[in-house]
Amino acid sequence: MFAPNLAHQIFAVWLLIQLAIQVDDLGIGDVFVAPVDVVIGGFKTYQPDLLFVSNMRHHIFDGHGIAGAPDVVVEILSDSTRRRDLNGKLPVYAANDVREVWIVDLEAATVSIHASYGTGLTPVRVFTAQDILVSDMMPGVSVDLGPIFARAQATP
Repeated sequence: MFAPNLAHQIFAVWLLIQLAIQVDDLGIGDVFVAPVDVVIGGFKTYQPDLLFVSNMRHHIFDGHGIAGAPDVVVEILSDSTRRRDLNGKLPVYAANDVREVWIVDLEAATVSIHASYGTGLTPVRVFTAQDILVSDMMPGVSVDLGPIFARAQATP
């Protein structure tokens, strides 16, 4: 499989910057960018594009990566990973108590949040490039998506 394209990487980096600064300032947990192994469901290992682990779930750090469900997983869709992210990973995240999954679609310039309410993941909100993204799992954090999508779309 090829490395992610530049638009994917630009979006991931700028989202990471926004999240990391705010999460650190608020002292609510930790944000990571791939590659970080997430072992979930006892045997599946994934490397989400970004992830957030709250202070309440710090027990899932195992010294090498994450052994259990992060609070938030971010998957940035690309042509080579779209089907695997939506049809393979999303059901596993749902079955294993990931509280939110953000699906970033660079072509549509949207971020869809799927939230867990104890019965799997349900799509709850779609943010566009004109929106400020907020998350129940990261109280106090807000991300202006416009500049991040603009940077990704301006990729040479």
